[in-house]
Amino acid sequence: MKTVIALVMSLTACFAQANPFVKLVDLIDSVHKNPAQYTEVEAPQFTAAQKAQLAKLAEQETIVWGDTILEGDYMASQEAVRVDSVVAIYQGTKLVAYKMKFSLKSWDTGSCDLDYDALAEDDANLDELLKECDLGRIYGSAFVSADLKHSEHDWDEQEYFDN
Repeated sequence: MKTVIALVMSLTACFAQANPFVKLVDLIDSVHKNPAQYTEVEAPQFTAAQKAQLAKLAEQETIVWGDTILEGDYMASQEAVRVDSVVAIYQGTKLVAYKMKFSLKSWDTGSCDLDYDALAEDDANLDELLKECDLGRIYGSAFVSADLKHSEHDWDEQEYFDN
């Protein structure tokens, strides 16, 4: 039995080392459980390619909104997601991750009378159809690996709408 447990633990450790996503999830857990071990500082200037990568990751992170905030009285635009801020997270002197906040133009459809039939048309103009609704932005946040290749939604900070 001890051999089986040791083998499972060994395989789990190998998988975590080989899988950057698992490493990022473990890091997020550690940041939330042991915040005193980490320092957040303003991120350095990013190159155009790095900014594009952050925007791509932010766009991917909004996919969860379909099962969260967009199930309520909000509708998101088809515009690009905006990266609003990025902070670098250090453990001692080592950069271990980034945390980014991002947002998307959105409307509060609970604040207006909305013609859902017109909205379903292929040539629907959202700005025109939603002009009576409160305009704002949906905000979310995610952790990003230090190499900017992977991201994970920050489940401890729920997305929200603000106008």
